[in-house]
Amino acid sequence: MPSPDDAVPATVADLPRPTGYNDAVAEAICMQLSLGHSLHEICREEAMPGRATVLGWLDHNPLFHKRYTAARLRQAHALVDEMLALSRSDVSPAEKSARAAILKWAAARLHPNRYGDRPVTVDALPTGPVFTVVTRASNDSGSSAEDGIDG
Repeated sequence: MPSPDDAVPATVADLPRPTGYNDAVAEAICMQLSLGHSLHEICREEAMPGRATVLGWLDHNPLFHKRYTAARLRQAHALVDEMLALSRSDVSPAEKSARAAILKWAAARLHPNRYGDRPVTVDALPTGPVFTVVTRASNDSGSSAEDGIDG
């Protein structure tokens, strides 16, 4: 009689998703991105890690980060190819327009220098701090002089 520890998962969905970095899985993810699939679609596949795992790999593996970034640029090209195929399809003009707008928006975000309305240059990026902390001087009573609160 088999013990409960020897139980076989009822379905593939019951199998644990991979969590440790695996170069073959990482390559498959990058290939699927390059073909135009979203990370959401890829990570829904049972043999793939969850999105949080993949995003963690980006933080901890510089080589994967570089490959993932290149795959995202190629993904923009795939989305433009999909837009061109859509323009030749038999779907209604309204649906073509809506789908093309989404694809164009995504391609512009993934590869702004190639498909964006305004190319991003290094000079256009902020060089200072992302935010500035503003403090107010308080009067002797501890309330802010600018608050208009009498102490």
